[in-house]
Amino acid sequence: MAVGPDSIAMLLREMNRELSFYDDLVTFLGLFYASKLAFNIGKSVCKGVYSHFVTRLYSPTDLAAKYGKWAVITGGSDGVGKAYAQELARRNVNIVLIARNQEKLSKVASEIEEEFGIETKIIVADFGKGRQVYSHIAQELQGIDVGILVNNVGVILPYPMSVEEMTDDQMWDHINVNCAAVTVMTRMLLKGMKEKKKGAIVNLSSISGLGPTPYLSIYGATKAYVDSFSDALCNECKGTGVTVQTLTPGYINTQMVKYSPNLKAGGLMVPSAQVFAANAISTLGVNDKTTGYWCHGIEYWFFESLPIYIWKNACSFLNQRFRRQYDALQQTSNKKK
Repeated sequence: MAVGPDSIAMLLREMNRELSFYDDLVTFLGLFYASKLAFNIGKSVCKGVYSHFVTRLYSPTDLAAKYGKWAVITGGSDGVGKAYAQELARRNVNIVLIARNQEKLSKVASEIEEEFGIETKIIVADFGKGRQVYSHIAQELQGIDVGILVNNVGVILPYPMSVEEMTDDQMWDHINVNCAAVTVMTRMLLKGMKEKKKGAIVNLSSISGLGPTPYLSIYGATKAYVDSFSDALCNECKGTGVTVQTLTPGYINTQMVKYSPNLKAGGLMVPSAQVFAANAISTLGVNDKTTGYWCHGIEYWFFESLPIYIWKNACSFLNQRFRRQYDALQQTSNKKK
């Protein structure tokens, strides 16, 4: 049976209507996605501006009244832990410093008491020893009204390396210090905070926990654990009066990055521990999860949007570059000897 011109024209009109429908549908979905993306970007920008800049225009929160008179800082003898202790002391909070080096702890405690006129206490404990250290810590903390716990203690490799290059001690230190310490210290003090219906727990994670981190693989994995644990804990503590905050910073200019001259040079993207702590403490009670530092917030947002294979390749490239820098430093040092 022959198909006439009218039939062909009718068929084309029907196809055109169908195509127009799908064009409209695709256009709608595209506009919806673009609107959602623009909204999320705008929301992130507003949240970042508020938490990192606007809050610093207000009078500082009375942390002792809001959370409690004492703060416990693990890994408090150096780096971010020391800087965070100083910022809390500036806010009139008494400080308990926990670390393994008694000489460093005593020095930091004396400096804080002299500068800020608050009380301090030191507890010597090596979190790398595992389970055995916690009964001693619990005993030393008896009778202290702990309002803030800063789970800062952490270890990282002396330079980027593959898993098989790591020693047994390095492997177990990552697990005992980066994972176990934040878990056990939280469990130790959380019950008392809930009973008082006030308190704050600040857990130091890292931007490395965003995804697999080649050549710092166990470090990145332990920080992903901290991130997940802290997020879950935040949900558990809703309505109890206890604030749980996760800090996910990028590189900070401390001894932990001494393997790279570029990182040790510091800069806008690699702030000092003092700059980081001053920024981070202003976000306590404002954001449950934040990088703590505005430049790292931009960095986190960018990396979070990358496909995972790009993230892994970027980490691999950077860490191999840092390894070469470390090897070059060692060769120079050996030649001088």
